[in-house]
Amino acid sequence: MKHHKFIPSLHIRSIIILSFIVISGISSAEQTPINSRNALTTSPKAYEALGNTFAKAIKKKDTDTLVQLFDMKRFANIAARTVFDSKNNIDQFVTGILRNKEENFLNQIFSAVFRTNANVKFLRVLKGKRPLIRIDYPEGGHEYVILYTKKLSDNKLSVVDMLFLSSGKKLSLSLGSASQLLLRPSKSVLKKLFGKNEVDEKLLKSFKEITRLRKSNQHKDAYNLIGSLPDTVKNQRVLIDLSIQLAQLINDDEYRKQLSRLDKYYGKDETTTFILIDHHYFNKNYDKAIVSVNRLIDIYGEDGALLNLISGTYHIANDNVNAKLFARKAIKSEPQFEDAYWTLVTVLLATQEFRDVIQTLNMLEKKFDYAFTAEVFQGNEVYQDFVKSSEFKAQFL
Repeated sequence: MKHHKFIPSLHIRSIIILSFIVISGISSAEQTPINSRNALTTSPKAYEALGNTFAKAIKKKDTDTLVQLFDMKRFANIAARTVFDSKNNIDQFVTGILRNKEENFLNQIFSAVFRTNANVKFLRVLKGKRPLIRIDYPEGGHEYVILYTKKLSDNKLSVVDMLFLSSGKKLSLSLGSASQLLLRPSKSVLKKLFGKNEVDEKLLKSFKEITRLRKSNQHKDAYNLIGSLPDTVKNQRVLIDLSIQLAQLINDDEYRKQLSRLDKYYGKDETTTFILIDHHYFNKNYDKAIVSVNRLIDIYGEDGALLNLISGTYHIANDNVNAKLFARKAIKSEPQFEDAYWTLVTVLLATQEFRDVIQTLNMLEKKFDYAFTAEVFQGNEVYQDFVKSSEFKAQFL
């Protein structure tokens, strides 16, 4: 039997996944063309099956299956082309990536998931035949992963790239431009990212120092050095993203500061919608938070987590009519999404609808193997009015 858990925080903090893999080794590597033959004949069920298998493998921490589904060489070629033009540089980059074992690479990509007992669920196939996966972290927060696929010569599907909504970018782009910027900065890379007029020896030296500081875990010093760069450089998206990543390792004040900068310069960009929900929460701008979540629903479709987030936002904004509406909508949309039931309990406690509280607790017992007793609620300040009610006494005493 499960034990009662306290009502989870309604604040959802998105989790940034920025993967900077150390690239080593220089030699040639054969480029692999992307085979799209017979692409139109692949059944939609095949993409659903791939999404389900990939999600289950993440949840089970089954790296062997992930390796079988992920085409490292094709991914490396895609990543290389985000930052290099010449065949020689592309080949060197690909060779460097392939020196990493695929299982080590994927373990690093999903390290935040593998460190926890996260729930991972395939949701649906998006337009463009892209499976959508949601990761629910036990400590709170969600991540969404979009899989980009290609068909192999044996008519099987393979994952060749991924997009994490918290970063708003394909993994190939993060690995390509960001890794070269932070691990092996050169004038050619800097010029491609920031423009020829912005690059000089001083800037190159700064990035080499940022690289050194990050490798030695001197996060605050690296963060401050980025802050000292010219506005035309530090306001580039790749550097704001890095500043957010470093700020999360420093304190919430710096994290909020960087979210404000992201909103200022890239707030209208679709790719920032997910992470900026945090920013709107921090600023208690709940209307904007709801607009952002609805924007995600318009793009990616409804699911229990997003509807539950809208419910929680309405509750914090003291609109419990809509909070109840969206909590129930989240439960209907995804009956096995437990957090929506606890959000509904939270709202019903606030409105003192104790009969409905009992009904929701009964659903939790039935669906999620809870066994509630009077002692679970007595002495807990959250439930003090509920404990005094006639409904509580009739149910538990």
